[in-house]
Amino acid sequence: MHRPAALISVCFCAGILGALVGLGVISAWGMVGLPDLPISTVRPLLAPAGLYPRLVWGGLWGVLFFLTVGSARTRKHWIQKGVLVSLVPTFYYLIFYLPEQISSGSDFSLVALAVVIAVNLIWGFFTGLFSRLLWGRN
Repeated sequence: MHRPAALISVCFCAGILGALVGLGVISAWGMVGLPDLPISTVRPLLAPAGLYPRLVWGGLWGVLFFLTVGSARTRKHWIQKGVLVSLVPTFYYLIFYLPEQISSGSDFSLVALAVVIAVNLIWGFFTGLFSRLLWGRN
């Protein structure tokens, strides 16, 4: 496969799968009660209303991941690039959602921030892994 459109599709699907793994991890943490997270954006949400937006955003961030592996010369170190790209959604959260959470009077803790960072790193790891697995050998 050498078509960029096919690789964009692979990265989008890998981003969705990475988001699904991240949601699974959050849900597992919620089931064992580790920790009781104070902000609603990181609580386990497996209902369709909470699931679909996160999966779509995971796919869109996967398209951003495509920029790091789009050319044939840059198709190395997929997982490391996924982890690096995962910092972008983390910064997006810090810039756009965190001030809104704080201004609305929601309790914010460093634990919640650590969970956001951890889930985004999990997303990046699995997006890179799934992209590489779905793309196959050239």
